[in-house]
Amino acid sequence: MEVLRGAIRPFELLAGKIRGQGLVGVMVVGVYSAMGFAGLRALRSIGRVSTGQLLFFLVYCFMAYFMVATLMAAVGSAVSDLRDANSLLTPVMILLMIPLMLWMPISQAPNGMVATVMSFVPPAIPFVMILRVAAEEAVPTWQLAASILWGYGCTLGMVWAASRIVRVGVLMTGKPPSPMELIRWIRYA
Repeated sequence: MEVLRGAIRPFELLAGKIRGQGLVGVMVVGVYSAMGFAGLRALRSIGRVSTGQLLFFLVYCFMAYFMVATLMAAVGSAVSDLRDANSLLTPVMILLMIPLMLWMPISQAPNGMVATVMSFVPPAIPFVMILRVAAEEAVPTWQLAASILWGYGCTLGMVWAASRIVRVGVLMTGKPPSPMELIRWIRYA
């Protein structure tokens, strides 16, 4: 690991791993979702799903993948045992569950305060925006553009922070770090 760490920056290593896994994931999702897209196209032909909604689905799907993959890669590089990862995965899973807990308020008022605010809180951005785009009320165009720019910017920031955790965590042994220690690792590295 020391040789690998000396040959490449942690940001490049982590971004390459996430990109590689993403391409594998895209291939698997492409194979398995071909019938799903055929069904969506059929729904589009009867006016249920628009082409714009399908495009936004792809944009936000990639964003969601990279955000979740970055969080999981950071946790995975900070621990050396699966049992140790459980304590760090709990806060990550709580973050990822927030859009599910807010599903009904967002669906009932897609342009309401909760939906609008959560559209700019990573890692909830892609999940909340898909709910809003699928609703019957139109989402303001500036919110769509801003959420995409902000979401992908936050994704780059998350990859940067995760690479700092990789830099420190990949060579650490002993007890697993706490979430507060991970924050110190981001500042330290």
